[in-house]
Amino acid sequence: MPNQHRGSGGARGGHDEERLQQLIGRMRTALQLGLRPSSRKDGELKWGNTDAQVQGQAVRAIAAFVAVIPPRSFSSSQLQVHLEEAVAALEYLLSVEHNTIYRQAAVVSAGLGRATNGRYMLRLLSPLSCLLAPAKATEAVVSAATAIQSILATVRPQISFDGTMGDDPVWRVLEDSDALKHILRRLEDPVATTSEIAECTEVLAMILERWSGARYRVGQVGAVRSSLLNHCMSSDGEVAVASLQACQALALCAGVAVLFLQGGDLLWETLAHCLYQSRPLLVNREALRLLSLLGRLSSFTTFFKGPHIQVILESCIRNINEGNRWRLTVVEQGVVVEAAHTTSVILRWAGEHHNIVLGLGIFKAIFLQLTVVETKSATNAKFWDGTPEKVDVEWKSRGPGKVTSSLRSLLWEIIGCLAAHSNSMTTKEVLSGRLPAGPGLGGITVFACATLLRALHRSGDHTPVTTVPESGSGEQRISSQELLQICKTMYLLLSSISQDVSAPTKACMEIAMKFHDQTWLARLVESLAFGHTGPSQVKPEAVQTATNLFALACFTFFPECRELLPQERTLDVLMAIVKLYGNKALAKKQQASSCSTKWSLVHQRAGIAAKTCCEEITEDWEGADTVLFASLCAFTKLMQGSYRARVIAKSLPRGRLSEANCAEALYGDTVGLLWKLAESTNVATGVRWWAAGGLACFNIYGFPSLLGRDICKILDESMFPDIIFLFKDGRRLLAHGVILTIQCPSVLPKGLILKEKKVVGDYVGHEIQLSKMVSFNSFKALLEYVYSGVVHLNLEEVDEMKVLSRGCGLDTLTNLLHGRAPVWGQPPASCNLASALDSGGYPFADIILRGKSQDDTIGEAIPCRFEEGCIETYTHVHGHRIILSSRCDYYRGLFCSGMRESSAKAIDINVSQQSLRTLSLYWYTGKLTRLTETSGWCAWNNLEADKQIRYLQNLIELAQFSGQLLMTVLQEQCNLLVLQHMVGCNQHLGPSVITHAAICQQWELVNMCANSMASAYPHLRDTGALEHLDETFRDLLRAAHIQFMRGLD
Repeated sequence: MPNQHRGSGGARGGHDEERLQQLIGRMRTALQLGLRPSSRKDGELKWGNTDAQVQGQAVRAIAAFVAVIPPRSFSSSQLQVHLEEAVAALEYLLSVEHNTIYRQAAVVSAGLGRATNGRYMLRLLSPLSCLLAPAKATEAVVSAATAIQSILATVRPQISFDGTMGDDPVWRVLEDSDALKHILRRLEDPVATTSEIAECTEVLAMILERWSGARYRVGQVGAVRSSLLNHCMSSDGEVAVASLQACQALALCAGVAVLFLQGGDLLWETLAHCLYQSRPLLVNREALRLLSLLGRLSSFTTFFKGPHIQVILESCIRNINEGNRWRLTVVEQGVVVEAAHTTSVILRWAGEHHNIVLGLGIFKAIFLQLTVVETKSATNAKFWDGTPEKVDVEWKSRGPGKVTSSLRSLLWEIIGCLAAHSNSMTTKEVLSGRLPAGPGLGGITVFACATLLRALHRSGDHTPVTTVPESGSGEQRISSQELLQICKTMYLLLSSISQDVSAPTKACMEIAMKFHDQTWLARLVESLAFGHTGPSQVKPEAVQTATNLFALACFTFFPECRELLPQERTLDVLMAIVKLYGNKALAKKQQASSCSTKWSLVHQRAGIAAKTCCEEITEDWEGADTVLFASLCAFTKLMQGSYRARVIAKSLPRGRLSEANCAEALYGDTVGLLWKLAESTNVATGVRWWAAGGLACFNIYGFPSLLGRDICKILDESMFPDIIFLFKDGRRLLAHGVILTIQCPSVLPKGLILKEKKVVGDYVGHEIQLSKMVSFNSFKALLEYVYSGVVHLNLEEVDEMKVLSRGCGLDTLTNLLHGRAPVWGQPPASCNLASALDSGGYPFADIILRGKSQDDTIGEAIPCRFEEGCIETYTHVHGHRIILSSRCDYYRGLFCSGMRESSAKAIDINVSQQSLRTLSLYWYTGKLTRLTETSGWCAWNNLEADKQIRYLQNLIELAQFSGQLLMTVLQEQCNLLVLQHMVGCNQHLGPSVITHAAICQQWELVNMCANSMASAYPHLRDTGALEHLDETFRDLLRAAHIQFMRGLD
């Protein structure tokens, strides 16, 4: 009997093969009537018969052949010749005007794509794209879109060396055939069918995923975004899913994500509708992915408001709760993971949504996912109310088949985010789990303490632990990534600013530690030392190192653990790690490329991991280097109040510090590194905060900056004071109203500006009498912090400064003085006087800066912010002599010269109005802003060429002006900014930049541009971009290219 079956199968196989050969013969006979070799050297086949009957016969023959193409088990190479013949015929048949022919050809192409997975079909991309035009029939559009998807699934983008897509043959075909325009018109067509919209939107998503340069070009159009969001709310599930995927592809560009957020309530209405309980699971999943992409922006919570937010958050919690059901399908499991990931992303930022999530009972959802209580449920309530009773901390984790390790990591991350942003407004009832919130944070904290201690107790010297023994249930696998997240979450719970969170967590940890000895603490330090100190050549594993660092930071909260640690050895190890990773972070240069991308962790479809772009406008508070962040946390906590900290503080020079004289102290390399990390704007905000916390251990408080150092000069030299502080002992301090109004307004009495100035000695200003409780030295130190952003105190001044800073509302200084952990997500208190250009600084404005007129500026004309009482008709900015004097030595000399110009009410600055605005912002903020600062590099890449050139010309003009006034720092920044705007797909701007730089006699910039364009010289020469460039500069480019090629050799 088995043999008969095999014989029968063989007979069927032979019959199929015979049938295939018959159809191949029939197709070749039909194609011979139209296929002819082309005149090209490669002899490519072309269709040349215009007879409709012959064309119809060929289409039917191809269709019959496609219907019986063997499955993948057959070798497709045997059919390659016949497939290429069919494709050659279809290339022409798709382009004919005959309605029936091109419709049938489109259907056949779709079938061919499904049968061959898009292979051999690249020639059909152009005619298929043309069939997407609005004038074509619906059946042809749907089939063409299906075939295009098959083709695109087989190709990989070919991005050229300069970041452009023009050299990619597939992209050129799509662009030449206006595929994107046709698709967008279809989406806006009110009579388009759901099948048309679904298939065309799927093609749009695939194009935007693969070719990042098209995202901003499409997404910047508000009508396109609105149309896609409206289609997301379609009752047809396929249309909704495809539209959500297209929105995700657009949101991969952070610049477009910002536009989505700025679009108003339509976005939140769409997400709430898609996440509604009755919607299909696939729609839920894609909506969650879109929300997570939008949530990576730091400005997310600014727009995450309105009546739909409650529904969105309820849907996230509901989907997480679905994980408690048994026997979930793959799609259901995916929705649970996406919900957890999305919730963790949007909870990274502080906002009202935290209280909403707590009120919805998120702790109950997490509690049920992570633990099953073995003891009485009342234990948790007693403990969280603060009853100091012995608590059984043994909890049983659910089985690995129930909750995956990746999901558990996300759940721990959610807990950490909630702890990081808990404050005094978070009610104890919500945290304790009373109705309606359900089980509270206490049970999860108990489980986390037990899990962490058991894992660390059983850890080896150098091997990360991946198992946590269970009571009566063998061992539960815990991945290294999950253990890292548990340690980080425990640290956030312990360091929370809410006493209702941190105090019970500390009590829980103290009780849990009684059940474990602390012999592993020394091993923990030696594990950190391995690979970071000494001659070891072994590179330590980053996840294990970060885990150990966060664990060490957790135990520094407990005095008994600090006593058990070998403190000097531990500090030496931590210093080595901070120096190793801190210097690496400072050495990394900012991405200058306008086409810089990185992998997206949440958006992978069709075998291609889509890349995000414009990531420079996103923000991650802790940064990408988790080891550096964790090492600074542990270092600061352990260094606070230590003997070594006191010794270092005493060795620092007296008075005002700089990076240079920090190196004169003991361990000067570490102190200098912390200074540079706190000052650098190229590292993550959280790293800057913890570096400032490390400096506070040595009585250095604040964030140093170049702008602060310049502004502090006018305090030392008492230039142009208008505020006079009088002390009871007769001494006085001179200050400036504009600085105090912006940086520390509470130090000035209300209504001070309305009062008349008085003559006090050689100065005229507002007189302020200080209390006898305020000492001269402490208040002078306070003014130094207000002006420069950083102050170095003597130990005896710290206590009085705590009182002064709290009374003056300087929260950052107060927190640093008290050694408090920074609030997660909080930006550093930078020295920024930009608001002095607005109404806040207008009462103190004493000079008008006038720029030259320019009719065709790329930016809007600078409006006068103080139209009432301003009679100036030229483009101008109201400024302050003290700011200009501190930022530019030329104006300092001018205003102090005693000449007629020193008392002038207005000065002329020979720059355009756009350059004047950029210059004034640089003087007041210390930062040179880009034209597309808030919209990303994609916005710059899609700007019209003439606007790009005019903007770069303004920068060159500003560089020329700064060189004339000996502002070398500004000149260097202008030159670097010009180069940043020329890299990647903007190399074509180089000739215009070189020409204008030569006109402005900026020869250094000319050489820098030539070296920057050296690699692109052959491409620019062959495309004719250098034709209008002077011969001298062409020779300069040629020489730079030769030098570049020699460097490669």
